[in-house]
Amino acid sequence: MARRPRKGDRLIYTGGYATPTVPPYPPGTVVAFRNYGTKVTVLLDKQEGDTDDLYADWPIDQVAPAPTRPNVTQ
Repeated sequence: MARRPRKGDRLIYTGGYATPTVPPYPPGTVVAFRNYGTKVTVLLDKQEGDTDDLYADWPIDQVAPAPTRPNVTQ
């Protein structure tokens, strides 16, 4: 990222996964910072069928801005 993330930013995880069979994390919204600002806590976007809120701690050097969301009309 060109700048450090801020609360409310939407990010994607760009780091490696433990195994190649793990599906990519969905984008998330920054809600907090941990370990003296070296990690960011994100609230992951809910996927179809999810009922619980899911959070993840990602290293700041392994995130990038998420693509913009398409406009949702109701």
